[in-house]
Amino acid sequence: MNLYAIFAFITTILAASWVLADKGICDPEEIENEASEVVVAFEQAGLIGSNLPAAPSEFLGVKFLAAEPKLGECLSPERFIFSPTAFVYDADPKINYTVVFVMPSAVAPVLSDVLISLCMNVDGATLSVYAGNRVVAPWIFVSPAPGSAQWVYGLLYKQRRSINLFDSTLIDLSIRRVNFNLAELVAKYSLGDPVAGNFWKTAVPKNYGKNCGVELGCVKNSACEYY
Repeated sequence: MNLYAIFAFITTILAASWVLADKGICDPEEIENEASEVVVAFEQAGLIGSNLPAAPSEFLGVKFLAAEPKLGECLSPERFIFSPTAFVYDADPKINYTVVFVMPSAVAPVLSDVLISLCMNVDGATLSVYAGNRVVAPWIFVSPAPGSAQWVYGLLYKQRRSINLFDSTLIDLSIRRVNFNLAELVAKYSLGDPVAGNFWKTAVPKNYGKNCGVELGCVKNSACEYY
């Protein structure tokens, strides 16, 4: 990787961390976690649109070192510094899967959606992440700006065939994370609709540095201001 690529990658992370943030502040008490169907939950959160025209029909469990988020759950971003450790889903062991994580942006149209991570040719027999040569775009830590919150969703797609991970389109995605077009990726590789998914909201209070410190449970601290 040359110096330009390294610079572009670092710039992408910094820009995404401080510019991409939803104006709606996350209140853990108002997040609806009781949706009986994944489809309904995605629709209620306003995540269905041109980039994601169809919601997944099943739940995708995502395990991190510090969290295992539920649908619509509000958590502090520090829980997602490191990449997922495993997925929980009743996968077909004979099929390969694509797993993608996206941070949609409604307030920064110049940068648009941010690609958090992309894994392809994931073996259905194990459905673990970051094994072998399956990582297309390594996990990046993106935090909302102080006083804001942002959705992140993860989707699981069935692949019809093995995908060449050295495709120029995929190599470019490993560096250029902003302006990510999920619909184009799905169409190019004939992925169809997602079979499973999950989403959560990360929130950083306005007075984070003063009252919240670095504790993982910051979003539940009554001293934190979200507006």
